[in-house]
Amino acid sequence: MQLGHDNDWRAVAMGMVAVVALKSDSTLWQWGSEADFIGSGKEPFKTPYRLGSHHDWVTLAQTQEGVVSLAADGTLCLWPLNPNWTDGANRLLAPSRKPVPLGNLLAAQ
Repeated sequence: MQLGHDNDWRAVAMGMVAVVALKSDSTLWQWGSEADFIGSGKEPFKTPYRLGSHHDWVTLAQTQEGVVSLAADGTLCLWPLNPNWTDGANRLLAPSRKPVPLGNLLAAQ
């Protein structure tokens, strides 16, 4: 299944309720489940939204809790995609669209 019309993706990671992709311009984009789009007027998995404002992501990987991304400066971040928080009743407690910093691979020990 093709998501959108762009063809300049470098990597993709899939969760249970979302897909996160890395574009060639080093930005991250997410397609979400229907719960992500309730009241937005957009159709799920048809309209991606950008994750964060950074444009220095190098790669990403899928984990059980979400997607982990690596920035050019060595920073690792987790983008939570836990399906237990996507139903409408729990929307106020859902993970934000901000990453959880996990550390820096290039930091001095």
